[in-house]
Amino acid sequence: MVRYCKNCDRDYDFAIKSMSDLNFLVCPVCGEQIGRNSRRESGRAQIEENEVKIGRVFHSLYQFAYVFYLILAMSGILAFVFHAFTILYVVTGISICVYVLQFFTGTLIFTSGLFFLPAGAVAGFLLFRNSIEGACLGVHVVFAVRHLLRDVFFRFIGWLITKSST
Repeated sequence: MVRYCKNCDRDYDFAIKSMSDLNFLVCPVCGEQIGRNSRRESGRAQIEENEVKIGRVFHSLYQFAYVFYLILAMSGILAFVFHAFTILYVVTGISICVYVLQFFTGTLIFTSGLFFLPAGAVAGFLLFRNSIEGACLGVHVVFAVRHLLRDVFFRFIGWLITKSST
């Protein structure tokens, strides 16, 4: 474990066998006691900068995960409108595969989709002359409505919190 001696202005690597060893770190050159959290100041700035970068990456991933199904739903609806049925099938397949994967890994949040997605597919199938494209559209409409309602609901909750705090 690397620790910094302020007296010598150097970093030293210590072999730590237990956490209690951190209380008894002594500089090998000057004999001064070294604090358990001592680090070079320039290293701290670099560490904090790296932490900020990692935080931004995770924020981007969570932001993408938040709008993933909405992006796919809008793509599927547009593919249906413009008769790009190959794109419609691919986007529907991706949506359903990710949904099923989330179900089996226990990370599924939209559990009511277990009812609404098949219902939307059946409704789309029946409304659009018994076509598979209509069923795919029904799936995407369910995803789009769910995410739009969720966004409206969360914005309303945020508005209530803002109004109650003033």
